[in-house]
Amino acid sequence: MLGGASALVYPSVAEGFGLPVLEAMAVGVPVITGLAPATTELGDGAVLTIDGADPVGSIAAALRRLSAEPGLADELARRGRRR
Repeated sequence: MLGGASALVYPSVAEGFGLPVLEAMAVGVPVITGLAPATTELGDGAVLTIDGADPVGSIAAALRRLSAEPGLADELARRGRRR
């Protein structure tokens, strides 16, 4: 279901593992997450992280970055698959 998505935005604050994050990374979809420690740890350099002090602003900034930097999505997809 995630294949072909431009990004997965996963702002969960109470996540035990982060299966949606793992699934997106496995199919090469860039991920924006990080409000829960589990998703930050799972992403470990393969995701764009959400700033807990400004979640909406940081999500918007991450989406703009993905749009403005064509190689970023490919790099995150490579890192995610490796991870």
